[in-house]
Amino acid sequence: MRHGGVLTADMAEFTTIEWPAELPVAPRADHWVARAGERELRLSNLDKVYWPAEGYTKGDILTYYFNVSATMLPHLRDRPLTRKRMPDGVGGGFFYEKNAPSHTPKWMPRLPVRSESEGKVIDYIAVDDVLHMLWVVNMGSIEFHPLHAKGPDQAHPTYAFFDLDPASGAGPVATPTLTVTVEPSAAETASAIPCATSPAAARSIPLSTATNSSPPTRATKSPDLIWLVSAPATAFNARSPAS
Repeated sequence: MRHGGVLTADMAEFTTIEWPAELPVAPRADHWVARAGERELRLSNLDKVYWPAEGYTKGDILTYYFNVSATMLPHLRDRPLTRKRMPDGVGGGFFYEKNAPSHTPKWMPRLPVRSESEGKVIDYIAVDDVLHMLWVVNMGSIEFHPLHAKGPDQAHPTYAFFDLDPASGAGPVATPTLTVTVEPSAAETASAIPCATSPAAARSIPLSTATNSSPPTRATKSPDLIWLVSAPATAFNARSPAS
């Protein structure tokens, strides 16, 4: 909202849900910024509808990721990141982006990784803190796809991941049965480390096991992350719209 050309509202003007924590923003003339120390991120198109059927906005998705950042960041730090960008929302077109765009700010971490399949170095970005995450989302990225290994050395992943997608007509029992069959084998591969499972979508079940010598903790169970990044609309629907 403007009075005399000056912004006077806050993020609540651009969200449709009562979030546990509101994304803190500051006015800058005719736009809003998120700040972390001396770094500033200019936010754009906050009222743009990303989920047409539900009416959820870009302000909602930014605030959502701000609220889950403490859970997600341990899964993202120091990992090259592929982003699924959907600048026109879930009903529009999308593309996957690996390389950092030319306008990437200097404060965004970069992780160049040589791709053997593509025969070149990919200039990945990484997400190490909340502002990094918000920059990715502000670019229209709804999904985060971190690589399984940290840093530029991608030959030593820290977890193995299986995405179990039952064939059409398999029914609700087939996938849990397959999980029981695969899980001991995966755990044996990872020195008998327990696996973790969690539903990611209507049909698939991700199965993850760490590949180091320590049992998985909440910070290393990728299914928690997979659920968060693949089903934000489900999370939205679990909340009551703001009155």
